Amino acid sequence: MSFYQYDGPAGEFSQNHGFSQAVVLPASAKIVITAGQAGCDLKTGKVVTTSAEAQISAAFDCVEAALKKAGVEKGLLGVHKFLTFMLDTDLEPVMMKIWRERCPGHRPTWTCVGSSKLCFPEMIVEIQAEATLSSHVGRAEVYNWHCTPPILSDVRTNETASATNPSSPAEAVEQVDRITVPSALDEIRARFGSLGEGDSPRRIEVSPGGFGDISKETSILVDFVAQDFSLGAISDYQVTFNDNYTTVARLLANEFGRGFQTDVYHYRDAPFFKRAHGGIPRSMGLSELAVLDLYGSFTLPSPEVADSFIAAFFDRVHATLPILDRSAFLKGYSAAPKPSNVSLLLLHSVLLSGSTTFEHPNLKLPHGEVSWRLYGRAKALVENRFEQDRLVLVQSHLLFSTFVSDSCDDTLQNMWLCLGTAVRIAQGLGMHRALGKANASEPMRRQWKRIWWSLFVHDTLCSFEWGRPRAINLADCDVEYLTEADFQPEYPGSLPSAEHTRFFLELVNLCLIISSWLDLLRPCRYRDHQGGGRGNNLDRNSRALALLTELQQWHKGIPTTLQPPRSSAGGGGGGGGALGTGFTLWTATLHITYQAALLRFCTLLPEGTDTMFRAAADISHVCEDLDRQDLLGSLWNFGIHEFDLAMVLHARQANSSDPATSRTGVRNLQRGLPWARKLGSRSSVAQQAQMFYEDLVKKMNKRSRTGRRPVSATATTTIRHDDGVDGSDHGQRPSIPTPTGRATVAAAGEVGEPFEDATVQSLAGSNGAHTDWAPEMYFTDPLFQAQMMAHDDNAGWGWDMYYDQAQFQHQQQFR
Repeated sequence: MSFYQYDGPAGEFSQNHGFSQAVVLPASAKIVITAGQAGCDLKTGKVVTTSAEAQISAAFDCVEAALKKAGVEKGLLGVHKFLTFMLDTDLEPVMMKIWRERCPGHRPTWTCVGSSKLCFPEMIVEIQAEATLSSHVGRAEVYNWHCTPPILSDVRTNETASATNPSSPAEAVEQVDRITVPSALDEIRARFGSLGEGDSPRRIEVSPGGFGDISKETSILVDFVAQDFSLGAISDYQVTFNDNYTTVARLLANEFGRGFQTDVYHYRDAPFFKRAHGGIPRSMGLSELAVLDLYGSFTLPSPEVADSFIAAFFDRVHATLPILDRSAFLKGYSAAPKPSNVSLLLLHSVLLSGSTTFEHPNLKLPHGEVSWRLYGRAKALVENRFEQDRLVLVQSHLLFSTFVSDSCDDTLQNMWLCLGTAVRIAQGLGMHRALGKANASEPMRRQWKRIWWSLFVHDTLCSFEWGRPRAINLADCDVEYLTEADFQPEYPGSLPSAEHTRFFLELVNLCLIISSWLDLLRPCRYRDHQGGGRGNNLDRNSRALALLTELQQWHKGIPTTLQPPRSSAGGGGGGGGALGTGFTLWTATLHITYQAALLRFCTLLPEGTDTMFRAAADISHVCEDLDRQDLLGSLWNFGIHEFDLAMVLHARQANSSDPATSRTGVRNLQRGLPWARKLGSRSSVAQQAQMFYEDLVKKMNKRSRTGRRPVSATATTTIRHDDGVDGSDHGQRPSIPTPTGRATVAAAGEVGEPFEDATVQSLAGSNGAHTDWAPEMYFTDPLFQAQMMAHDDNAGWGWDMYYDQAQFQHQQQFR
């Protein structure tokens, strides 16, 4: 079937309202016609009278039931014509709203007739439908309409496809069946066209025109490394092009170059592209626009849902990603869904990022599914190269990272890949270099600096949490450090949040220290004198100690408004009394990141175990306080990984040979399980942690009840074991298998530590012995990567984590 609309506004109205102006049926179609259906309850047979909406919805239920009984498997999605009779035609918009929610992408032809009386007194609506029976081959259902610009193009039906190759009709039919199966297209359209029950999607008006394919029309290869910008090399032009035009650009730029101008993007040899509607959209063909329409890229959630996600982004995410000018964005967003100065890709990306921290009460879909649909809409714009504005692409990939940070996909989408893409695009724009004497506006300078240091923060913490190499090397960068002036808004009278500004400035300072610590883990044998060589452990230890001191000094010097609250009771890790309650989201985020850094820094130092345990306890305390304030769900993804790190330390503590220490560890593990369950609704990391530690606590409690202290049946190998943390040499130990086949040994009578020198790995079928209270896996904390690298010249970057449980089989590899 092919559906058609008028060109222009009339066609736009009917498309947006939910119906088509014409339909062409295949000659071989078998038509099914229903009787007029009242709005009856299918269980009782009585007319629904609770509300007009309920009766109309029930009438659609009856139509669908009749169609399916007659063999129309797709039900309402198989309808090509509706005829409705209504006592009050003012209810027609209500009926169409219900229709769009039920079948968001389907547009049959429709006739609505006002009637003075229907069959039963209770009836306010009667609906008759026509549909076609599905044949054994797939049919292409197409919506051919024009909406500045035209969205979908002309499509061949099965008969047309077969006629193009009469010599092999069976082959042609088989090919069409594979490619244009209606149910598959309907599934995509239904999934991405709406956020499900509770959402009334709006269609965006896409402006006509667009730019040509910049990648084909102009060169974008540029040289940012060799230029000395302090000499004014970009005084009148943005870049020097690293191709055949390099010399020409250098010689003629001052004569013909136009330099930086507001909203102008510069490429090699003109024309100069002026941003339109917040970006540089590419002129797209009808088939390309059809794909975007199928994935809902031209659809926004209902105003109340979209507004809540926008508010959640600026309230809970923007402080960690100050890459947008809030006042400028909201001014453009207020015009949506009309064309505005907000890029369509950027708008979808902000909605996605906000959805990761807020679960709208009206939406019935699971939280993760809502975010996934929003991600599909935005990702389709990227994959189909709708947006060519590289600044928008940098911002969008940064925002994508807040969603895919939890992905275990190692090839297509995860935080590391998203951040790497954002960094490379930014470097292609020259954002890693100071703008110097370029004729760039002050708002542009401020925004570029905020974006660059946001990239640095997230790239550093991604490496810190995942053990991946960083994309940013500060030696390649000469961008000035941020100041409070860089957070000045674009529009006068719109004041930034002082707490958010100070928070991000301190976060950058913290990440500068963390970045220096990560330099110590580089596997390269020859480095500069600050990092030391791999074999120079003494120099590395002294450097680690210096960084630990710098970290603690930083923590003491942060503003009072960002200091963690303290109780009057003694204790706590960090001085000044034990941690109190009443953390804000930003003091909590900063403190958790600090404690995670403190914990990891101590892995390179002897006698660091107690400090690590205290840091883990502080992280758990902060999570408990956030949970008490109902803020735990807003914790950023790095915080979720840092909480998991704290649980790792609690597990190590629980496995201590000292009974008091072990009890404290078990107690901390048990306290953390409810928080892992809550975070598991939005994070697979927390979900996996919950499963692992629940099993671990059960086995520990079983050991406690039985009083057994397991010892391996085989203890034949003796090796020196010094974990580099507490400096102890435990001597003879029962052997525990490691992933490489080597064995570690524990002293007889002690509980073997299943968390050292081995990855989390199933022991099912293993010949090695293991403690009978441990879960069906044992764990190596990534904290000891530094020691492993120090003792093994062949050690790679990162670590492996394997989970092999019947209820959740999954493998996550970090290399």
